[in-house]
Amino acid sequence: MPENYLLAAKVDKGKKPPKEEPLPPLRKLTPEEASRFANWIPSYNTKEMATDLGRRGLLNASQLIEEVQPNLVTAATSKSVQSSWKPAAIVNILQKAREFGIRTPQELIANKDVLMQKEYKDAINHPEFKRIHPNFWNVVGELYKERLQKESSK
Repeated sequence: MPENYLLAAKVDKGKKPPKEEPLPPLRKLTPEEASRFANWIPSYNTKEMATDLGRRGLLNASQLIEEVQPNLVTAATSKSVQSSWKPAAIVNILQKAREFGIRTPQELIANKDVLMQKEYKDAINHPEFKRIHPNFWNVVGELYKERLQKESSK
């Protein structure tokens, strides 16, 4: 066994891990407050959301920014328009995470399957989505953290 390993084991043996302070519970939001919390772009404009996701480092966000939307977006066509459903999925995830009292990006990522609506879940869990946007959950987690910090500073 390497000598350094034994030295490290002796040093760490007596130390206790630092005690983490539990995070305070989040206050319950009204439906209107939850909606405002989740819509990080006040205009609710999905193209602006897509542009913001690109600024936040979402890989291949250009797909969302440059996509041409049909003149008339109906419920049927909105599911095929990436620049509509992907930001809508993020809004939904942020809103559910806040409603469930999730307090960190790590908790959000650990609970991602519970936070997604069925209509988005299959698409987001698809291997092609993960290939196109490999850092999707990291970007959503950081966005959630930012929203929590903004809420707590009020």
